[in-house]
Amino acid sequence: MLIPKGNDLWSDLRISFIDVDKLMLFLKRDDYTGYVKFEFTDTQGLIFLQEGDVVNGVKVLEEERKGGQEAVQNILTRAQKENDGLISIAALPTDSVAVFSEVFQFSVKLLYHELSSDFSHLGQFVTKLKNDSFTGYVEVHFPVDRREGIIFLVGGKLKAIVTEKIQIRLAENNPTDLKFIRSFIEGAQRMGVVYDTFEQVG
Repeated sequence: MLIPKGNDLWSDLRISFIDVDKLMLFLKRDDYTGYVKFEFTDTQGLIFLQEGDVVNGVKVLEEERKGGQEAVQNILTRAQKENDGLISIAALPTDSVAVFSEVFQFSVKLLYHELSSDFSHLGQFVTKLKNDSFTGYVEVHFPVDRREGIIFLVGGKLKAIVTEKIQIRLAENNPTDLKFIRSFIEGAQRMGVVYDTFEQVG
């Protein structure tokens, strides 16, 4: 899963030594904007904060991503009981938190796994999703440099393009945004990518 590139506050803290409730209270009092990443033995989770308030979270399962406040509660409950795991905290700009929170607002399940742009043209595939009024996202993996990106759609409309370093919310019929979309998709197709598609559930 794409993890946003942030400014690390703490990395790889042993979860067994952390009082999670006190940690979240500290971040709230500090008006922290960014995310807390939890790495468990079998899964990982992200909780996004804006000025100290929890705005969203995502829990990563094998073929599912659980999003929303229920996911936040599940992550925190697991963290309070876990003895083996790591916590990392990183700051993000407010706009980045907003975009990632929007992308991960839904619970999704894996629809297509490891499609290759060599055999399934990325641009044509995105056009099909638009025609199908698709809600969810396409995770694009660049094997050459191990970069990742997300193409996020709601009801067939492109809403955001996200990479580690760039997060753009797309305004409908905005020429600059449309140009960026074409550039991103065409560049990915030329480089050769593998992509997974996650569809909204519930």
